[in-house]
Amino acid sequence: MRKANGEFVKEYMKKFPALSSRKIAALLMRDMPGEFKSEDYCRGIVRYYRGARGNKDREKKGKQIIKYADLNIIHGHEYVFSISNPVNAARGLFNRAKASTLCFHHHRTSEHTETTITGKTITCWSVGCLCNLRPDYMPLNSWNHGFVEIYGDGNDGFHVDNKRIVNYRIV
Repeated sequence: MRKANGEFVKEYMKKFPALSSRKIAALLMRDMPGEFKSEDYCRGIVRYYRGARGNKDREKKGKQIIKYADLNIIHGHEYVFSISNPVNAARGLFNRAKASTLCFHHHRTSEHTETTITGKTITCWSVGCLCNLRPDYMPLNSWNHGFVEIYGDGNDGFHVDNKRIVNYRIV
């Protein structure tokens, strides 16, 4: 990246503070063809200048916990995960949350269940993604496509159906 590219990005971020990183990248690609390798690459630069957690509004909103019955739903960046995470994202989430929790940040489908000494079952899930699995800003990863369906029983009970998508089929 030439030094000028960073200046362009900062200028557009200042000019369009309410736009998402993706929309700013699309504008930059439209207005400056040839300056960036791809829209994903440009978006990565925008995200870099916004910081790892995005702009301040996104950071505040991202720390909210959504409650659905006894299930906690978070984005997932609230907990810092390192490269030495145990087993999978759901296990790491369980180690930190200690309550049934669902997160999306890691773009990988996983599940971890344990029973407490009192017999309560606690399960944590991480959900796959619906985005490009090999973006320019992170081409080497272990992401998978997926989504989640959550059903409630009208009380505090819930059922999580954590789906993966493999070769365009829901599994």
